[in-house]
Amino acid sequence: MSQPVDIVELSSEPQLREAVTLQKTIWGFDDADLLPFRMFVVATKIGGQLLAAFDRGRMVAFCLSIPGLKPGGKTYLHSHMLGVLPEYRKRVSAAI
Repeated sequence: MSQPVDIVELSSEPQLREAVTLQKTIWGFDDADLLPFRMFVVATKIGGQLLAAFDRGRMVAFCLSIPGLKPGGKTYLHSHMLGVLPEYRKRVSAAI
């Protein structure tokens, strides 16, 4: 049985930078295609969420949502980006 991953809300600069780097690993993005560090900072400051999955201290996935406003003033979170390392896709964890 595999060990469940830990889900953590990211907030520190090193964690946010690691999420930026993970985009390169997952999708092979060039620097121009990356969501930059500053976007992650802004999203967390204005009510967005940045979560990551860690396996024994290694970031293996992240999810970014940003706040939005619908007509009529209804707020919501827009799921903007989800990335998972290939070897962790299609895994199921009973701990989640």
